[in-house]
Amino acid sequence: MLTDILGDEDKAKEVVEAGKASMG
Repeated sequence: MLTDILGDEDKAKEVVEAGKASMG
């Protein structure tokens, strides 16, 4: 999963924020 968004910083940002909200 991470390897898929490694090249997309924009996507990575969204994933990071989503992960933060998911982790609580």
